[in-house]
Amino acid sequence: MHWSLRIPYEIRLHCSEEVDGDRPRLVSQSLWHPDTPANRKKLQEAAEEGNKRFGDATHWIEERQA
Repeated sequence: MHWSLRIPYEIRLHCSEEVDGDRPRLVSQSLWHPDTPANRKKLQEAAEEGNKRFGDATHWIEERQA
């Protein structure tokens, strides 16, 4: 018998502590979400917008094993 083990992951939006000014409220206190294609797409779009506003590599998606 073959068993398939899927390790669930969670993702969230994170930003550099060096970002100054008005940053989106949810960035620093972002909640963890299941790593689904829809959630990843939304967070990627938010990270891209944050990087446009505050500079390259200031926003990214964090991952953790659930």
